[in-house]
Amino acid sequence: MGGLILKIKLFCIPYAGGSAVIYHSWKTYLNEQIELIPLELPGRGTKAKQPLQRNVQEIVAGLYDIVKESLKCDEDYAIFGHSMGSTIAFELYHELIKNGFHQPVHFFVSAGRSPDSIKEKIVHNLPEEEFKQVILEYGASSSIIFENEELRSFFVPILRADFEVIENYTSLERNRKIGCGMTAFYGSEDTGIKRTQMGEWKIHASGLWKIHCIPGGHFFIKESPKQVVAIVNEAIFSTENVKSYQES
Repeated sequence: MGGLILKIKLFCIPYAGGSAVIYHSWKTYLNEQIELIPLELPGRGTKAKQPLQRNVQEIVAGLYDIVKESLKCDEDYAIFGHSMGSTIAFELYHELIKNGFHQPVHFFVSAGRSPDSIKEKIVHNLPEEEFKQVILEYGASSSIIFENEELRSFFVPILRADFEVIENYTSLERNRKIGCGMTAFYGSEDTGIKRTQMGEWKIHASGLWKIHCIPGGHFFIKESPKQVVAIVNEAIFSTENVKSYQES
């Protein structure tokens, strides 16, 4: 007889200026029991006509509504966030738990500072040329944004809004820590986020904690998706919280 296996839903949140489409290549490498659900942010991708948002609380409220419609109370899930997406993932986790959802099977943060880290500088309102130089520091691939006027006029407002989101964000004091296994990633060539910064997330872990260096710069999730997803697969299926049912 055939088998029935319940899938684990993996909710993925993009980085500043990014769209949910960045995670589509992951489907090639994900375990077949994982259902990839990239979460789109307002003002880009399939939500390009929606107004940009400038604070984490608004973004999380919108994503929570999407997740609660996608996730049944007994379904297993995991959360992954990259760069700005790490902060949003952290707040989304707490929103889900506050509203009665059970713990995810795993929580992933990637190339993003801990919620309680000290902000180094404000860049969202810099003059155009200075703002451009900040963006270029994230890697050569960022230069495409400034190569023609159409791309610049579309992406620069998104980037400014996203940087404003992070720069205005203040983490609430919480007694609750992340109640599931937690994995952090950083890029070997990332000049902005090093192992030290990613290690600061450990204070939010209550149990299993791992940190991994991935080949590439700040956008290593695009440069080395196979390596990242292999760790995601292993982390999700090494936890005791996973439920899978099979008929024989």
